[in-house]
Amino acid sequence: MKTLDFFLAAAVAVMLSSCATTVKFPVSQLAPAAEGSTKIKQDKNGNYNITVRVNYLADAERLNPPRSQYIVWVEKEDGSFQNIGILVSDRLNKAKLETTTPFVPYRILITAEDEGAVTWPGTQELFRSERIIR
Repeated sequence: MKTLDFFLAAAVAVMLSSCATTVKFPVSQLAPAAEGSTKIKQDKNGNYNITVRVNYLADAERLNPPRSQYIVWVEKEDGSFQNIGILVSDRLNKAKLETTTPFVPYRILITAEDEGAVTWPGTQELFRSERIIR
């Protein structure tokens, strides 16, 4: 019986460790109707699979001042940022980005930018998550 309890506890521990972390973004001052969340899961290679979803996302051209696109960033442990992709919205104003990164995602940011190849987040932040990995 103790062996069965041990294996059951081990199975629960494995299932809990393989679960993804889901974080909802706070209400945006830039686009208050937008509702966003991110899901982060570490894979067997130690990389992080990140899925960002935003509903009711206004086109970046409709912002004041207008921008051309939204960029998703990972804040790393040292406080630097890594551009992980462009958040593309469909005709129903739903946007999604799925990517994998080797960087530990301490925080996720989404900013409105004039170009996709920027190396540092601009000042127009759509969302900034709370600290994810502690």
